Amino acid sequence: MSQENVEIVRRCFEAFNTGGMPAVAEFFDPQIAWETDPFVPEPGVYEGIDAVRSYLDGFMRAFGAWHMEVHDVIDLGDADVFPVLTIKGQPLGQTERETALFEWCQITTVREGKVVRIRSFLDRERGREAAGLSE
Repeated sequence: MSQENVEIVRRCFEAFNTGGMPAVAEFFDPQIAWETDPFVPEPGVYEGIDAVRSYLDGFMRAFGAWHMEVHDVIDLGDADVFPVLTIKGQPLGQTERETALFEWCQITTVREGKVVRIRSFLDRERGREAAGLSE
């Protein structure tokens, strides 16, 4: 089952890159919980699809157009996977070509084919430690 969860998470990022938030929403459970990195603007836990969508829409507006480059999606066992990403985009007000905005990783929980929980980390080492992957 966990390899299936890895593939669901990969498809989720592909959907975002081709269709944005509306395409990703179909992968989220209606009761999804998104726990943000404590170092982002408006940190906290957002519960329910509407709250998560609203938070992410605001976050994306602040940073301009996005593209998620997936480096790896690690099976953590059970229902959890650990995607490692680089977010690329063109920040608002910048006319240069696309640049790397930040590194991002998550502990993503998938149940019955839907993402039910995401714990988000901008610091890869903190994310790896939380996922039990630190050395």
